[in-house]
Amino acid sequence: GDFNCIWSLDGAWGNFRISDSEVKITLKEGEISLKSIALKNLNNILKLTIDGKNIAFRFKSGIIYFDKINITECVEIQYEKYQNNN
Repeated sequence: GDFNCIWSLDGAWGNFRISDSEVKITLKEGEISLKSIALKNLNNILKLTIDGKNIAFRFKSGIIYFDKINITECVEIQYEKYQNNN
């Protein structure tokens, strides 16, 4: 099932939601400047969208790295669930 919570950082706040295929970090007020996001339990990141724009990224050891950007609306991360082939 989905997980939802409220987050706050440096005067900005919003909603964090994770589902079976997407992480969505929505800003309700303020803005944040990020260059990475750590999501240790995700394995195969397919797409990163910030404020409606596709963003180039690197993914290593549970951390998504990208050029520093000011975020005012939302971050969407599409991923593929890890499949055990045993």
